[in-house]
Amino acid sequence: MPKTKRQKIVDAAGARLKTVTGNVFHRKENAYEQGKLPCIGYEDTNDSAEDLSAQLYLRTLTIEISVFAKGTSAVEDVRQLMAQIEKTIGTDLNWSGLAEDTIQQDVGEDISMVHKDKKIAGGKLVFEIQYTTDRFNPYE
Repeated sequence: MPKTKRQKIVDAAGARLKTVTGNVFHRKENAYEQGKLPCIGYEDTNDSAEDLSAQLYLRTLTIEISVFAKGTSAVEDVRQLMAQIEKTIGTDLNWSGLAEDTIQQDVGEDISMVHKDKKIAGGKLVFEIQYTTDRFNPYE
């Protein structure tokens, strides 16, 4: 079965995030294991479409990226990972021709200690990826 343009972008996002750290999870429903920290979790949370022309939709895909680290420098590690993610996403805002643009919605100010007693910190980044498809055809 062919992949939709959305799925191709989500796959590309996962591959790009793996260049930051090998522990990358898509739509993880359970708690992250402490032994796998630092790690990155990401999910595509929204995909909206608006008419661009009689033949095209402009779609906006929201990707939320969560980062977790542990240890005495957990907050600093989270900041570093978030900076690396921002830089990595910014290397190609068109996703090798799959998208029109990528917009950062959240500059990562949402950093907090998730578990103070275990010294685990987390942070979040949000990006919107704009791409076009033919009307009523998410594959093209």
